[in-house]
Amino acid sequence: MTRARLLIAPAPSAGGGQREGYTDVPQDHWAAEAIDRYTGLGVLQGNPDGSFEPDAYMTCAQLASFISRAFKLADAELTVLDDYPDADKSEWYAQTLANCISAGIIGCDADTTVAPDACVTREQAVVMLCRVYEIEPLNNVTPNYI
Repeated sequence: MTRARLLIAPAPSAGGGQREGYTDVPQDHWAAEAIDRYTGLGVLQGNPDGSFEPDAYMTCAQLASFISRAFKLADAELTVLDDYPDADKSEWYAQTLANCISAGIIGCDADTTVAPDACVTREQAVVMLCRVYEIEPLNNVTPNYI
């Protein structure tokens, strides 16, 4: 899932943001309004070089940062990351990843990894958003379109 595509998913509304002028997001980009809004709210920060890379795939760490900031998750102890050998407590994502793990939004793979640098699939993003919105799975439901 790309960074821009995820930004048009439902998220808390807190008003508009100011255009930060990312070097690679023109005013007419289809996701420019959402990028501006979340940047203005402090949910997004972009890259140190002034770019945003809207068409780059989002990593687990980036999505954790977005969710943690957007939903104002409580700061968790970094020791939560001790159980995950691939989560480095000295990396930029450590606090927001720990917040999402502690809140039950991010689980681990079967081998006890969280893969912070791996690209997030649409399915993983939907599961994380359902968890943050506390949407329960539908069981024993027969679709009416069959």
